[in-house]
Amino acid sequence: MLNHRPTEASQLAMKIVFMKHLTALLFAALLANPAMAQATEFRCLVSIDATTPIRLQFDFPQSERAHAAVRYQRGSKPIPLRALKTSSVEMTPGRPFEFTTIWQEPGKNGGTYTVATQGALINEFTYLRARDKKTFRFEEDMGAMETSRCKWGK
Repeated sequence: MLNHRPTEASQLAMKIVFMKHLTALLFAALLANPAMAQATEFRCLVSIDATTPIRLQFDFPQSERAHAAVRYQRGSKPIPLRALKTSSVEMTPGRPFEFTTIWQEPGKNGGTYTVATQGALINEFTYLRARDKKTFRFEEDMGAMETSRCKWGK
């Protein structure tokens, strides 16, 4: 009786073929489900210096031309934001740059959000309220993260 054990080369070839098929299936699943293909990157945040905590969801734009949006826990709908200014700085050589973007709410009394990110990290998130120039600082609220939006307890 012959012993047909696959060689290392044939095992590697089978793994490559399997990975190609798996990648194709995953890509097909994304195309078949537009909600997954257009998933929004978002963060849940909570104020760290307000008397009563303010909770919001910040939706990052998915392209350079797209707008960001913010949705408050007690708000009725997302507020579109447009980028006013973006700057970057190399904090540590070889590490991702830190990008800071100032976002403007619509209208003459719209406040501004300053968001500093480095890779997936939010290093700073503040809101400057236009009517009284009060600044609110926020930090991530990891407990509110769900698959496609923030969920806060009542």
